[in-house]
Amino acid sequence: MGDGRYLEDGDGESRITVIEIEGALPPARRRRRKPRPAGERQAQGHVPVTVVTVVLPELSFDTTERASEWLGTLSPDSVDDILEEGLAALDRLLATAAAATGRPWVRRYTVDDLLASRIGYATGTGASEGIFSEAVEVDARGGTAAPRRERISRSRPLRRIAAVLRGREPLRTCEVLIPRVASDLDAGRTEAAAAVITPAVRLTISELDGALEDDQGHDADLDELRNLLPGLEEATGGIGTREPVPGRLELQVGEAVAIAERAIRRVRLLDP
Repeated sequence: MGDGRYLEDGDGESRITVIEIEGALPPARRRRRKPRPAGERQAQGHVPVTVVTVVLPELSFDTTERASEWLGTLSPDSVDDILEEGLAALDRLLATAAAATGRPWVRRYTVDDLLASRIGYATGTGASEGIFSEAVEVDARGGTAAPRRERISRSRPLRRIAAVLRGREPLRTCEVLIPRVASDLDAGRTEAAAAVITPAVRLTISELDGALEDDQGHDADLDELRNLLPGLEEATGGIGTREPVPGRLELQVGEAVAIAERAIRRVRLLDP
């Protein structure tokens, strides 16, 4: 196993995130081996698996008996909530590591990326070491979130991915920026999301204007984004000046992101 790394996450509540690598590859050689002819397909070597354990301190129990009873009463909805909270903690850790190291942070993990999932309880140092006293296997890819993930997959057809990679279709800048803003907003990085939302909305309007003919819903969404722009510019004007982020800013950014995502999704689905 690799080294564990820990994250203390704000608002007075600790999120301890333990990351370990099982089956990690050995250190790279100082000199590369001489290339050799490729023969028949060889059996592949071991693939390292990243194991992430997130401790949720608000789920604490006085006795192991109560913890075990709670574990036996998990519902599909509560499983989804726990998995989402764990992934959000991982998201915050990766973003913090990116900011501290200067290495780009390029993706956000979802339940579809999980090879296996367990929910359980631990005592003492077992929690910080990712060792459960008792745990159950959960179906991360099923549950109540499945319909939502199906809608997301339908909005990203493989044929368009192939078309973009082959240079047949352009990749709109708004399709890159809006998901990043949404990711920052979901993870509680309101200031980072607010710093980008105005240019992201402007690009959404300019790049999607005229993308669909005679579609009243599409035109209405772009008009709504145009109406939101002055308020966004005013609300985000103090970003980076050490002034407190206005409480209404998260709602404004969230509203703009929701409309922009809807417009982008509509064009993906309806634009031939």
